[in-house]
Amino acid sequence: MENEMPVFTEFLRLGREKGLDEALLRQVLKDFLEATAETSREYVLRRHRELQAGCLKNQDIFPIIKAELERRRFAAPPHSERQIRRMIYG
Repeated sequence: MENEMPVFTEFLRLGREKGLDEALLRQVLKDFLEATAETSREYVLRRHRELQAGCLKNQDIFPIIKAELERRRFAAPPHSERQIRRMIYG
């Protein structure tokens, strides 16, 4: 991962300066990179499963996902609730 990400070494250096555990820093960076690499479709499908597992109904889930997509940090055009529904169910 270090060779792939130029910022990786700097991230570890800053963490060490703050007295943070390097293993934890590596895991945090790995989790962050995985989360930000997720496409909008992957995000929608994952969040739909998570919210359904929390006993929410689709009529409540779709507006939540729509609002979350507007705040996420990936290139995604605005999605309507209908587009979100189509991502999930085809």
